[in-house]
Amino acid sequence: MRQITPVPNWTSPYRSESNDPFRRNDWSLTGRWSRENADGGTTDVHLSTTQVDDDTPELGIRTSVIDLGVQQTRVTERTKTTFGLSFRNYSDRLTPTPLIAFTPGNKSVNTYGGFAQVDHKVHDSLRVTAGATVERNEYSGWEFQPNVRALWGQGESQTFWASASRAVRTPSRADHDVRLLAETRENNGLPVLVTLNGNPNFESETLVAFEIGTRMRKSASTFVDVTAFLNLYDNLRTFEAGTPFMEMNPTPHFVSPYFFANNLKAQTAGLEAVVTHEPDNVTRLDFAGSLFTERFTLKAGSTDPYGTRAGERQGNTPRYQFNLSASRQFSPTLTGSLNFMHRGGLDDPGIPSYNRLDARLAWNPTASLEISFVGRNILGKLHQEAPATLFEAPSRLGRSMEVQARWRF
Repeated sequence: MRQITPVPNWTSPYRSESNDPFRRNDWSLTGRWSRENADGGTTDVHLSTTQVDDDTPELGIRTSVIDLGVQQTRVTERTKTTFGLSFRNYSDRLTPTPLIAFTPGNKSVNTYGGFAQVDHKVHDSLRVTAGATVERNEYSGWEFQPNVRALWGQGESQTFWASASRAVRTPSRADHDVRLLAETRENNGLPVLVTLNGNPNFESETLVAFEIGTRMRKSASTFVDVTAFLNLYDNLRTFEAGTPFMEMNPTPHFVSPYFFANNLKAQTAGLEAVVTHEPDNVTRLDFAGSLFTERFTLKAGSTDPYGTRAGERQGNTPRYQFNLSASRQFSPTLTGSLNFMHRGGLDDPGIPSYNRLDARLAWNPTASLEISFVGRNILGKLHQEAPATLFEAPSRLGRSMEVQARWRF
């Protein structure tokens, strides 16, 4: 395999590109045992292992993951109870490159915990589900993630539901141990390396989420779903400036370090609606739309250079978007579909709003063969849909036509 990779140089422009081949070997093995209990519940045990051996240009990666889980479900007339235990061992050997390095280069991490959930039918129209996961990891210690949901139905015509939950993103190996070369600059004729560095005191990012919604059956062929949500985030990752210093090897240069920290908070809220209409047995019409608002706030004392508007921060999600789609089965062997989408613009990284129309016509001459004609971005206006990443330039989508053949055997 080959991959275009930026390579730091010690003379202007201080960066070039390589297209060197590399090797990748991945494999996994999973075993599962299940038994049905006398009460109708089940007992499940699973064991899996995954091995990765990738000599990518950015980093030599050799990892081993072992997962073990035990789960039991018990059922009574009105209650379903699920509980279990889990264990994971992650081991790696990471070979550094000028772009990425980890300290230490070898590491083994254990994560273990338990979970329980109770689903109880209070009466015929009300069901309540409550549960929690308790887990210990070697980066942030014990983590508690509870959740509760309620579902209330008025026959088949309307259903209401609400939920509240807490979730965490526990620190990763990179959050604690990485040194990443993000950029190379020049200062008084000497190269300056801008690095992103892990923080051994990095904490878990947290989310408290609330949702409420309803599903209405307006007629035998029309359904309407409406959902409102509020998400409260804390301890989100920031990049805090460290003290610049000078290194002499392999040539004199400055290092401008930034360190991961947890100095960002956010609040997001929105409204989503989905309408499905099936006027007959061969035609389906769908509408899906959403409104979204967000607010990010840096904590006092933060030196994060990106502020609140950067990748994965404010301005990176459309404020509004919607889809209109129609599909029809013209005959037992011929189906077609149209999908129109509108996406609002992204303030950061500055991607304007766009419209896109896709079409597909599929023919099944036999049960095992499908031939389809696909048109993407039929409206033809060249546009960008996603931002650039650290190692990839942004791409612009134009009109394209394809003929596909799929044979199942």
